[in-house]
Amino acid sequence: MAKTKKRIRMALALLLPVVLLLGWFVLFEPYDWFAVKGDSWYMNNAIASKRELLMKHPSNLVFGDSHAANLNMDYVKELTGESWTMMGYGGATLLENIQDFWWAVEHTKVEKVVFGLSFYSLNDNHRQVHRHDIALSNATNFWTFVSNFVHWDEAMTQFRGKIGDLLADWTGNESYRVYFDDPSSLERDLVPPAEMEGEYRKDLLEYARIIASECQPYSCADYCYMLGEVIQYCEEQGIELTFIFFNSNRAIWEQVIFPLGIDAQIAFYKDYLKSRAVVYDMEFYNEYAQNDDYFYDGLHVVLEEKKHLMRIFFMGEESPDVWRTTPETYESSMR
Repeated sequence: MAKTKKRIRMALALLLPVVLLLGWFVLFEPYDWFAVKGDSWYMNNAIASKRELLMKHPSNLVFGDSHAANLNMDYVKELTGESWTMMGYGGATLLENIQDFWWAVEHTKVEKVVFGLSFYSLNDNHRQVHRHDIALSNATNFWTFVSNFVHWDEAMTQFRGKIGDLLADWTGNESYRVYFDDPSSLERDLVPPAEMEGEYRKDLLEYARIIASECQPYSCADYCYMLGEVIQYCEEQGIELTFIFFNSNRAIWEQVIFPLGIDAQIAFYKDYLKSRAVVYDMEFYNEYAQNDDYFYDGLHVVLEEKKHLMRIFFMGEESPDVWRTTPETYESSMR
């Protein structure tokens, strides 16, 4: 009996450091795997959003790449009183968004869905990126998640950031505070290109050249077919589906869309989707696209404009730069 107790004590002594280490990791990992901390990083949303869906079973979902992911769901809740879960994330392809949609409807009762789109995300060539299964594995298997050294490294970075915040609070010296990149933040804005120093986003022409290299060749037919299946499913299940077409800066229109003939493809997918679903369309070459003050690079807008867009998309605020259509109003306007 004495030997047994001794072995138990030794086992507990050996396990204690492991338990404490795992506890430290859970406390500081920036994915909010258990969906209780609310501190997941912007760029970790591919995993964090799936964890939120599994733990909280939200009914209102937003999908998209950085255009949509840069919108702030806390601000949307403040505006509407409704909770929305951002399933989109920076760098997401439309294929990954669609895969996430089909996975989501299997794991929660969905009532409303928003897809954020642009000519860039509707490029069929981006379908070669396949990360859905990897993100899903990390979101559904804790040991897969915890055994990834990158997640431990990020936890350490998060830990250092928390220490910096404490020092800033205690001393009043804001230089200690650590800010992690979050284009959806309501607290810090991303500066317009004209005010940036040494960043490639400052040079809109250089930015446009990068985008152009990723859009050759260009096709959207396969994605339209895949979105057609999403539309049909939502109609059958009574899910309220909305598409948002985001605009681009003038440099993208002049250096990418027009030279590559993508404007014809834009007209094609607009007709296809507008005839079948509710669409907020701001993807035009107009005064909005030509106003550099709205954009902090060729594709994304500054904080005040993001707030403006959220009021339009989620509150129905009127704007001359956004055309809202239903299948009925669109077809009647085309007669």
